[in-house]
Amino acid sequence: MTAVDSPIVFRSDDVADFAAATGDVNPLHVSADYAHRTPYGEPVVHGVLVALAALARLPAPEGRAALSHVSAVFSSPTFCDTRYVLTTHGADNTHSAVLSDGSVPLARVTAQFDRRPGSQNRLRESEPRFSRQSARKDFEPASAAEATASGDWSPAAAPLRSLLRRLGLELPLDQAAVLGWCSYLAGMELPGRQALLYRVEVDFDADPAEGDRFGYRASVDRFDHRFNRLGVKGELSLGSRPYATASLVTLIRPASEARVGADLSAPVAQDLRGRTAVVVGASRGLGAATVEALARRGASVIGAYRSDHAAAEKLRVRLGGLTGAVHMVCGDLTDPAAAASLLKEADEPDFLICNASPPFQPLRVEPDHVDRILDHINDATRLVAVPLATFLPVLARQSGRVVVISSSFVERPAPTWPHYVAAKQAIEGLVRVASMQYPDVRFLVKRPPVLDTDLAASPIAVERPMAPEAIADAIANWLAAPPPDEVLTIEEQYPASV
Repeated sequence: MTAVDSPIVFRSDDVADFAAATGDVNPLHVSADYAHRTPYGEPVVHGVLVALAALARLPAPEGRAALSHVSAVFSSPTFCDTRYVLTTHGADNTHSAVLSDGSVPLARVTAQFDRRPGSQNRLRESEPRFSRQSARKDFEPASAAEATASGDWSPAAAPLRSLLRRLGLELPLDQAAVLGWCSYLAGMELPGRQALLYRVEVDFDADPAEGDRFGYRASVDRFDHRFNRLGVKGELSLGSRPYATASLVTLIRPASEARVGADLSAPVAQDLRGRTAVVVGASRGLGAATVEALARRGASVIGAYRSDHAAAEKLRVRLGGLTGAVHMVCGDLTDPAAAASLLKEADEPDFLICNASPPFQPLRVEPDHVDRILDHINDATRLVAVPLATFLPVLARQSGRVVVISSSFVERPAPTWPHYVAAKQAIEGLVRVASMQYPDVRFLVKRPPVLDTDLAASPIAVERPMAPEAIADAIANWLAAPPPDEVLTIEEQYPASV
């Protein structure tokens, strides 16, 4: 059969209905605040929701048929409100679909159908039953071989039917529910909160019984520590008989939690006492580490952040006993009005540290990605250009100092990050010219490698990350004693092991 392409866009209502129907309320999918603290920057569409949407686009088998086998591989995350393309193929009773973002494949779904009694729904509607109301947080890879899960499970039928109608998927409710259970098992139980579903395979029994809920038991089949990849086997029964077997593979994401910095009681030089520093992008990661490094050395620090109130408050409370006062300010520093308000808050600052950067995903230089490339470059550049333009006239009067965070990828580009590399190069060019226009201000462009922060917390690390505290301490050292007669300094730093 000839391949057929069709556009597809996932909406937040789809994700909400899927979560309500299946009980998979993993915060990676349903919490914008939580997802913002991950490398993805926004909620990720459930993998099984992607699979259901793909099944809806497959050519309908002739006559009444039900699934006998379905498999799906999710090679990259999928997001709401992004236009993707679904390419379907089919022959006889086996059909497949590939979801792509431009030329980049994101998911592949394969389904086999047969005509049998199971083509009718066997799941009697009842009250939804979920063993967990929040995703498991205590999964330990070191003891993965002993991990199990069991219980009864039944979906919330109303949101599941609503979702299936919206997707246009004509599939017996019991079979759609089993696929939803796979998402629940991975996202809520094994491993739970840190799950990123990678592969699902389900085989359906040829002659299932009827019942009002599924019984299940599952256990870890294998764990590959090299790739943080967990394999799980599960069995479901309906009524008194076996219904389906499932095999799942998930990637275990590193925990997305606020870092705990150094021992605040350890004595340090107070060489920044009496100075005021403004840190843009201050609530987490390198920004939070920089706020701490400066406050420990006596500086009064105003930390600006865009949205993570919880992380900002946690940092402020942690540093409350230091000599240097810490004041956290929420604002979008791409907005000149917000930057002007921040300058007024700081009064006559001595230092400006531009650390903020928008989250990003891999992209290619091709038509489907151009708008997102340009949007990232614009947002990332404005996060530096607007504070610089606002603060530099005041800093020039103070003989102040500016630190701008770039990246080692400027010199060693990553092939899937054209937008990130282009933005950092544009920012460096901006700073070079600013240093000519404001010769009374000292500038430092810092090019750190991949840092050990939430935004770089991939299940598969491409290189050993560097602790952000090391970069923060280097920034504090430079602010305390910049090289004499050097208006612009560009420093690239590598992990000690490189």
